[in-house]
Amino acid sequence: MLPSDYSNIITSGTTYSWYVDYSQYAFISYQHPNLNYVELAFPQPDYVQLSCMAFNSCGYGYNYIDIDMYSPSAVISYPNPASDILNVEIELQTVLRAKAIRNISDPTFDIRLLDGQGNLLRQSFTKGGTVEFNVSNLPDGIYYLHIYDGVNSAPEMHQIVVEH
Repeated sequence: MLPSDYSNIITSGTTYSWYVDYSQYAFISYQHPNLNYVELAFPQPDYVQLSCMAFNSCGYGYNYIDIDMYSPSAVISYPNPASDILNVEIELQTVLRAKAIRNISDPTFDIRLLDGQGNLLRQSFTKGGTVEFNVSNLPDGIYYLHIYDGVNSAPEMHQIVVEH
């Protein structure tokens, strides 16, 4: 449920908060003449669309992003098999999903590399982007990557092969 006059939410300089029933379509739009256009839509349950357009003397730019609140996170680990460096990439969609669900501005992801016995071999914390693990001194074998996003109680797990 949105306030009947939500235009004051953005223009007054006062901080407001409101409850949105995600099970029904909701839509918020704001436009300032010759400046910005921002649109936030909830077209279906657990799905958010954010659109914005910025104007200046050089023209305008438009961008949008769709966020599925319960889609699997987009974490990519490569190369697999790895011999020197293992890359773990936390994609923007995953960061935005964690921000929206946890209602925090800067989520931290805990990435752990474990051996077959569950021993912690490498660990890194990131706000998103790509993390590199040096695996060049690990023996050949199967390892397990655990990614904790702070949203799900269980980590996302990837099986990694180290092969020199």
